[in-house]
Amino acid sequence: MRRFSRAEKEAVLKVLDSGVLSGYYRNFEGGPCVQEFEKEFARYHGRRYGIAVNSGTSALHTAMEACQVKDCRVVTTPFTFSASATSILMARGIPYFADIDPSTYCISPTYAEGISCRAMLAVHVLGNVCDIPRLLDMKNAFNGRYLIEDCSQAIGAGYDDELVGSFGDLATFSFNQTKTLSMGEGGMVLTDDGELANRCKAIRNHGEKYALEPSRMFVGYHYRMPDIQAALGLVQLKGLSRMLKLQRQNALLLMEELQEWFVMPRLEPKTTPSWFIVATKWNGDRDKLIAKLTEKGINRNLPGQTVSKGYSELVHQLPLFRGMGFKLPVAEKALEGAVWWDVHRFKSSEKLKKELQVVKEVVKKL
Repeated sequence: MRRFSRAEKEAVLKVLDSGVLSGYYRNFEGGPCVQEFEKEFARYHGRRYGIAVNSGTSALHTAMEACQVKDCRVVTTPFTFSASATSILMARGIPYFADIDPSTYCISPTYAEGISCRAMLAVHVLGNVCDIPRLLDMKNAFNGRYLIEDCSQAIGAGYDDELVGSFGDLATFSFNQTKTLSMGEGGMVLTDDGELANRCKAIRNHGEKYALEPSRMFVGYHYRMPDIQAALGLVQLKGLSRMLKLQRQNALLLMEELQEWFVMPRLEPKTTPSWFIVATKWNGDRDKLIAKLTEKGINRNLPGQTVSKGYSELVHQLPLFRGMGFKLPVAEKALEGAVWWDVHRFKSSEKLKKELQVVKEVVKKL
């Protein structure tokens, strides 16, 4: 099963033939593919505005700057990729880590409740879904507090038939090589707020803000997405629902086939995970397991072909944050015995069944 199709090649060639690889030099809103991708991606998620940028990290930083978190606390999770927290520092905010829900690995509102902050960054980690109702209640309890969703690992996941990315004041996405929708690199910010959208557009484009008075200008960056990336995104967006359906179907197959040996994740009520990664637990020798699966070609450290022990460290344990003194026992325990599976994406169910048979043979011998 080929990950990228002829349609994507043709879309890229069309941009090359146009001679315009990036339209920002003549239009503050970007080139035609960027503008169309923003519109269609926002529509897919039921949002009014999409702001395309060059990476998921840029999307996070742009969202933080738009929320003006300088010198303010931003509550987030330690159980995530480092960019979720470093983006707060980039905007000169103050990260505050709250512990997680052991079932979803997402931030727990119980541990975040009552913390004074400018914003909450809710990361839908591994394709799981945060406790949206409680987070919205916490956001609404304070005027001026923002809820930002980090959907980098969870495109297509949902709560109560609404997609993640449709709940927060802002939502961010990543389109790098590992993601289900991938243009190599790229990111997106979604919002329904016109003022926030204008801030984001200015921040991604050197702080220039043609639509508003000079006194409202922002310090900005070069976070612009070129049209070649947007052209790839447009093609993949058309097939995203089909890809997610197969991803979920294969994840359920994996969980069914391996449940005898591994502790499987629990599905929470009203949630629809995207199953970007299936996070399991195992009480055996994980190093031997992964070494054997590497020998057998199951683990190749490629998107859709990886078995790992999960995060080597949590974000609050990294040198940059270690001195802040956070102790987060639930998150720290969640790493024990972790075996993360990304072997179910970008392939047919028939191929996955054959690979899982190899996995079972390996496990039985350990």
